[in-house]
Amino acid sequence: MNPLIVRAIEAKRRLKLRYYGGDRIVEPCVYGLDKLGDALLICYQVGGTGHAERDKGWQQFRLYEVVSVSELDEWFVHERGSYDHLLSNIVTIYAQI
Repeated sequence: MNPLIVRAIEAKRRLKLRYYGGDRIVEPCVYGLDKLGDALLICYQVGGTGHAERDKGWQQFRLYEVVSVSELDEWFVHERGSYDHLLSNIVTIYAQI
């Protein structure tokens, strides 16, 4: 379990993920494990670099594919609509808005 991600969800702070060579700015909403034990992060992507700039909206990241995670000095209010369609993949929840 990554305590930085848990803290970011609890405080509603944005994260920067380094993912496949680009940065993604996300609003983390749910952090947990899938049935295989892989850590997942459900978040709303608000920006990024390269191709990530086009991929705004609800995303699910497998954290073993994320190279680095850093907390930003930016807060958010969760008003992005429902992410329920992504919850079926998570069987253990560490943190959730």
